[in-house]
Amino acid sequence: MYWGDGSNPSYTYAQYLQDMVTTIRPDVLMYDSYPFRGNNVTFDNFLFSSLLQVRSTALNNGIPYWTWLQSYSEGNALRLPSESDLRMQLFAHLAAGYTGFSYYSYSLYPSQDSALLDANTQPSALYPIAAAANTEARNLGQALRFLTSTDVRFIAGDTSGSPNAAPGGLVDWTAGAGGDSHLLAADILSGNGASQNGLLGFFVTDEGQIAFMLTNLNHGENLSSTDTALTFRLVFDNSINELLTLDRQTGLQQVVPLDNHTLTINLPGGTGNLYKYNTGGFVVPEPAALAGFMLGLAALTRRNRPRGSKP
Repeated sequence: MYWGDGSNPSYTYAQYLQDMVTTIRPDVLMYDSYPFRGNNVTFDNFLFSSLLQVRSTALNNGIPYWTWLQSYSEGNALRLPSESDLRMQLFAHLAAGYTGFSYYSYSLYPSQDSALLDANTQPSALYPIAAAANTEARNLGQALRFLTSTDVRFIAGDTSGSPNAAPGGLVDWTAGAGGDSHLLAADILSGNGASQNGLLGFFVTDEGQIAFMLTNLNHGENLSSTDTALTFRLVFDNSINELLTLDRQTGLQQVVPLDNHTLTINLPGGTGNLYKYNTGGFVVPEPAALAGFMLGLAALTRRNRPRGSKP
């Protein structure tokens, strides 16, 4: 154990992360999480508490933060992520400001049953799913790497008439979260189940403009993004008649008109959309600079800040 073992029961994961940064002084803080277990179990509390703690430590120390995504199965202990599983893990981290991703694992280890490549180095069923998700993440990453995460909040679905509890580390969305005074209501219009929830990640530009990412957290074993789609409703004050979005498929900026100051959007399972108020465009690199811009085993790295400076 690196923290909280029998000899150091009060040594927390938060202190462990800070000690890693203080002692090693890394350029990037990166962690791994493999939450998709057998029998359709997902360790949501572990996933989100770690995601948020790594985010907090990295932001406080002015360094980028990255993660490893689960892309393998191992007996009854770990299931191979479905399309909705993989997308949920990827887009939830994007919504929290993560800018670099690696997959564990790419090919098979002896104990594993499946990965992105099979034992003959041929693409598995998960490979095209990861490739499609990476393309969308790369397009959003053009702008995300120039944004600073300010808050991450939970949008509760419901089970049998009761709001779902936020996973460990997450807090329910309330008006004013992320310094956003325009958003008045956020809810889910469809779905009824424990995983049918959403995530709102808030960001700010260097000029103080607010952006946010809405992500559908719904996922499940053997379920596609279509199977797990949800309809969300965001209501804004009467000064907001349109939003700006960065299209996941094309990377192009688009204006989104609102209906009575309301955005109603159906999102595929595990998938997120990036928006900002139309007070200026997203910062994105020039088209010629995109040729070598890759996400997956390579990472989206935002511009460096002086070591130790606050974002």
